[in-house]
Amino acid sequence: MTHRPHASILVLAVTLVLQGCASAPPSPAGTKAPDTQLPATAADTKQQLDVLFENYFEDNLRANPLLATYIGDHRYDDLLPNSIGPQYRAAAQAMNQKYLAAIRALNPDSLAPADRISYDIFLYEREREARGERFPFHLLPINQAGGLLTVMPALGSGSNAQPFDTVEDYERWLQRLDGLVVWMDQAIVNLREGAAKGVMQPRAVMEKVLVQLDAMAVPQAQDSQYYAPIQRLPAGFSAADRARLTAEYTSMLDGKLLPAYQRLRDFVRDDYLPQSRSSVAWTALPDGQAWYDYYVQEHTTTKLTPDEIHALGLSEVKRILGEMDEVRQQVGFKGDLEAFFTFLETDPQFYFTRGPDLLAGYRTLKTQIDAALPKLFSVLPRADYEVREVEAFRAQSAAGAYYQQPSADGSRPGVFYVNTYNLKAQPKFGMET
Repeated sequence: MTHRPHASILVLAVTLVLQGCASAPPSPAGTKAPDTQLPATAADTKQQLDVLFENYFEDNLRANPLLATYIGDHRYDDLLPNSIGPQYRAAAQAMNQKYLAAIRALNPDSLAPADRISYDIFLYEREREARGERFPFHLLPINQAGGLLTVMPALGSGSNAQPFDTVEDYERWLQRLDGLVVWMDQAIVNLREGAAKGVMQPRAVMEKVLVQLDAMAVPQAQDSQYYAPIQRLPAGFSAADRARLTAEYTSMLDGKLLPAYQRLRDFVRDDYLPQSRSSVAWTALPDGQAWYDYYVQEHTTTKLTPDEIHALGLSEVKRILGEMDEVRQQVGFKGDLEAFFTFLETDPQFYFTRGPDLLAGYRTLKTQIDAALPKLFSVLPRADYEVREVEAFRAQSAAGAYYQQPSADGSRPGVFYVNTYNLKAQPKFGMET
């Protein structure tokens, strides 16, 4: 594999796409993680750091096959480990501790500034993972915003990071779906354990999850989003392969995957949702205050307390409201700021009435922005990006817009997803931002 002195930075960045799918996973069964023992030829700290990063990069891709797929490394497209199972979680902790010990064994004082930054980030991430081991993330395996329940249908659509170009691609995806069946059954086990321990999602979250599960637990294979690759079989496939793959996909969906979705849907609807908590604060969970503090640090990378961040937020709201009031005066609006907000929320001129028009508006903006980029930046991404509508199965609970990174080599474009479910939540004056 091509040497990557700072591969850890790439891993950290792309993993954001997959939050909720797995965290610091181990190598899948049957593979051996690269040894972090440094070779005798790695004489100085710089060389040792490069070797460590390369080993971690390879180790993490073996363990995180979805991450590999998203960055365009297709060696593990057939794998989907049970990332919420006990064996996997134990190996994940062992892997993190191994690399934490390895990075701590290096003396960073002689490193150049760029390498020292990489060292510090890698050490920070390993220590963050170690601090998080006390919290039972695995007992909250599903939510409405991300994770395998939204990632896998998107991958299986035939128009995402998972390739469907060759017969082998189709066969590898079928094997990956076997892993999803195992994962969903494990999710039921974990949700049941979480309920017994008081570690549960809020009812408002699970109501949205149930809508997503209802959309996926369809009666037969031909109605499933997972059947889309069969509807797009490449013309070059032989008649025998087309017939065989159609039969195998139908058998997988009807015999394994759809029943697994139905089991999870029924459990959420009949058992979990009725007893889910009415509170929404993370601090309401067991050890919730410490867990919440951990999340705050993870998402802000600061040492500010939640109260300090809240106070900062209040001051920023005050500042921004003042700037908004200046805009109100500049445009000559007659009325106070609250009336101005009502005007912006209700006047038809600020909203599209059709989803295709909203998408077209974003694509027009993309063209304008692309033309301006060379005036502002000397280095541009190798990969382009496209504007795409959020899939119907997750639109009701998805964000208004979000971005999926391209493959690392630029061969697959990024995707700017736009949610057309609620056009009133997509004002024209917010599109450029």
